[in-house]
Amino acid sequence: ANAQNAQLIVSQVGANTNWKMCLDTSLDAHAEAKTHVRWGAECQTYDMSMLAAAEFNTTKPKVEVKAQWSKIPEC
Repeated sequence: ANAQNAQLIVSQVGANTNWKMCLDTSLDAHAEAKTHVRWGAECQTYDMSMLAAAEFNTTKPKVEVKAQWSKIPEC
């Protein structure tokens, strides 16, 4: 399987802070992309995942997108 993976961590710098955003992504050769985003204290306060897949080798090409919020912020 030919896959591309990336990870990004953004952190707030300071003596009394532990806020971070963590982003994990993967893209495979079958036109499927996955992203997992976490943010907050040590990347554990909020959580969201997304999946996008495309299929072009059929008579009816399609794109499928799914999003899942495990923990969401309150307004």
